[in-house]
Order: sequence, then C-alpha cells, then structure tokens
Amino acid sequence: MKNNIKPKVTLIGACPGDSDLIMVKGVKALKNANVVLYDALVNRDLLAYAPTAKLINLIKKHQVKLIKDSYKLSYLEAKHLVIVTTDVIATNIEVHTNCKERNILVNVADNPSYYDFYMGGIVTKGNVKIAISTNGKSSTLAKRLRQFF
Repeated sequence: MKNNIKPKVTLIGACPGDSDLIMVKGVKALKNANVVLYDALVNRDLLAYAPTAKLINLIKKHQVKLIKDSYKLSYLEAKHLVIVTTDVIATNIEVHTNCKERNILVNVADNPSYYDFYMGGIVTKGNVKIAISTNGKSSTLAKRLRQFF
C-alpha cells in the first residue's frame, strides 16, 4: 500500500539564546514534526516543543566540529574543507592563506574574494530546483528571493 503522506521540510530559526523569540508557526511545526535536525547553535528549550519527534544532532552525526576559540594552525590538520565565520578580518585572511597553502577548500563567510565554493540557497517546488546566490553581496536579497519562490 502506498503511503500518501507528502514529506515537508520547515526551516525554523530563533534568536540565539532566546527561545521566546520563535514564531508561532515554528512552534506548531515542531509540535507536528516527525524528525528534527538541529546543530550546535540550537537553544535546547526549542527541542522541548517536539516531544514526539526523532531528534538528530547534525554535529554528532556528521562529525562537524564547531570551534569557539582563538585560531590555531593545528585546527587545519587532516581537514579537507573549512568554513570561516569570525568577525576578525585578519583572522579570516590568515585561515584562508593557511588553507590555500595546504590545498584545503575554504569559504570565508560573506567574503567572495576568500572562498573556493558557494553555499547558495536551494528552493525546491515539485520537480523544479532553483539555486540562489548573490556571491556574498546580499544575504538579505537571497533570503527574500527564497521566500518569494
């Protein structure tokens, strides 16, 4: 017998550190979710809205490591891909330079001059898939386009 349930993906965001800022639609989506994928930035209070959902921590499952520390060259050992998101331009450039010297793919967030790959937004409607990127020029415009489509 064919299952008539259509899969649905809902992206939910709340202000980091303040679970009270989640939208009502986000709470409803969590309450009805079968599976919730989350990362290290999630406020654990939000997961309580999904008492029956299977919770999957993407950081543990895929061995992604979020580092909250001063940059050390040793962090690049045995790495194949690095995403840099500091707010210190000199550090971003140093990490980029070190990665290039070691043939490691690198993306310095919001700085097209310092990345080897794009992480564009994907919108899927039925059989149509659209990738949206502003080459780091306007994340707000990219967000609005994803919402429009």
